[in-house]
Amino acid sequence: MKVGDLVRIAECVALDGGIPLFPCKCAMCDNNSTRVGLVVGRVKDPDFLDLGPQYIALFDIGEVILDRSPAVTVISKTRT
Repeated sequence: MKVGDLVRIAECVALDGGIPLFPCKCAMCDNNSTRVGLVVGRVKDPDFLDLGPQYIALFDIGEVILDRSPAVTVISKTRT
């Protein structure tokens, strides 16, 4: 993942991987998000924290900080 990439966040699922029994109240579900966003920057973390690479992405619900989670998929890479 890098600045300029188009990303998608996976749909929410229950802990067992199935359909949730109750409505999810995360920001994406609660606002009927398209779950598609544009990576616009990289988070600069302090040297004493090793969180791995984190990125700032703009979604239809606002700004979200992403990491290299399996829930995040790059759907269109920027050309360099």
